[in-house]
Amino acid sequence: ECFNGLSMKITVYGKSTAKVELIEPKDPKNSTVSWKDDYLNEYTKEYTINTIIKNIIQEEYKGEWIDKVQLYYENELIQLD
Repeated sequence: ECFNGLSMKITVYGKSTAKVELIEPKDPKNSTVSWKDDYLNEYTKEYTINTIIKNIIQEEYKGEWIDKVQLYYENELIQLD
């Protein structure tokens, strides 16, 4: 799984909770984007979080699916201020 070329590790707990770990590139010098600088900064953080959550939850899906998403960056839960 990835978001604009950046890696994510997704683990599903129980039947409806997804834990998403945002993973920085292993060699940031060779990468043109990063979670921290490009997607979790003060201007883009809320948009990034909403986009990832909406894509995982898939509100239009009528079957049993994910209803809770937890996003983590560097082992810390991401929260909106």
